[in-house]
Amino acid sequence: MARFLVALPVPPRLRAKGPEATKEVETRMGEFVGSRQRLGVTRERGWVQSTPAGDVFLLMLEGQDPVDSNRRFAASQEPFDVWFKDRFGTLMNADFNQPIPVQPQLIYRSVPEDREAEQSVAVAIPLVPGKTEVHKAMAEEVKGPRREAFDGFHARAGVTEDWWIEPTPNGDLVLLYLESDDLAGAMARLAQSQEETEVWFKKTLLETEGIDWGAPPPPLPELLFDWRA
Repeated sequence: MARFLVALPVPPRLRAKGPEATKEVETRMGEFVGSRQRLGVTRERGWVQSTPAGDVFLLMLEGQDPVDSNRRFAASQEPFDVWFKDRFGTLMNADFNQPIPVQPQLIYRSVPEDREAEQSVAVAIPLVPGKTEVHKAMAEEVKGPRREAFDGFHARAGVTEDWWIEPTPNGDLVLLYLESDDLAGAMARLAQSQEETEVWFKKTLLETEGIDWGAPPPPLPELLFDWRA
């Protein structure tokens, strides 16, 4: 099973009108399930996040090959798919008859496939200009020499995470996907920890993201939908 996560800028009306559109999909859930089964998508989630530059929509697709599924969805002329693309494309100022043009690079993965935590969230964070390679180097460290220590941090905090890098015209984003049975508790433990690995991690994130994860975290995105096929 693979995950595809992407952040798309959206107009403010998505936050206001999105719940109405999701309810429409839920009245047609049989058609939705049939569509996603044809496309090979097993789960589809969307979050809305406020940023200083405006709202961002985070879309996560799960399945055997979510990128190929998105290509086939864009080309689909099945009646439900045509309606879905028009309904959400209008809300989001997006042309879903074209594949999503950006494919973020997965640089780190620790979320297990065989266990689903009680809580999850996706977040888009702008990287400090010029710090993308530093962030990628951090990912290589936690996959290499710091792997055992970083796994220990995850065990202590009760959290796992996946990271992507997404280039945008306004600079690179890191896309963060977190799973935990207690997200607020996991973030609090990271903030309070004085373990060497967590101190190094927070220091590096302050350099690459400009966020002090030793302080209370910024507000998390709002889940708009979570559909399974």
